[in-house]
Amino acid sequence: STPATTAGSTANTSLFDHIAERSIPQLEKFKPQELSITLWSFEKANDASHPLLFEKAADHITSLEHLLNYTPQNLSNLLSAYTKATKNVGNVANNVPNDNVRNYVNLFEKIAHHLFNL
Repeated sequence: STPATTAGSTANTSLFDHIAERSIPQLEKFKPQELSITLWSFEKANDASHPLLFEKAADHITSLEHLLNYTPQNLSNLLSAYTKATKNVGNVANNVPNDNVRNYVNLFEKIAHHLFNL
């Protein structure tokens, strides 16, 4: 790759690292759209490799009593982001504990349960 691409990738990674670090302690403050777009953005930037952010967000979402505040677009964004994150679990297995896969499965099950009960 060219130096510009490398520099851009480094800046991009640094930005996403910063966003992940700042977001984790505040996940409960995120509105459904804000959370789903944040995670979707990580996926679209090919940076769904922040396992702690994805783990904590999955824990947060699965702990909610219901998903009634999540629109179909929010749920679609989450499913897209976590599908990519699940693929990354296999690609960066040394950085992602297998427990994350369980968290993701729990999230998929919660979303599926919600959709079936609409």
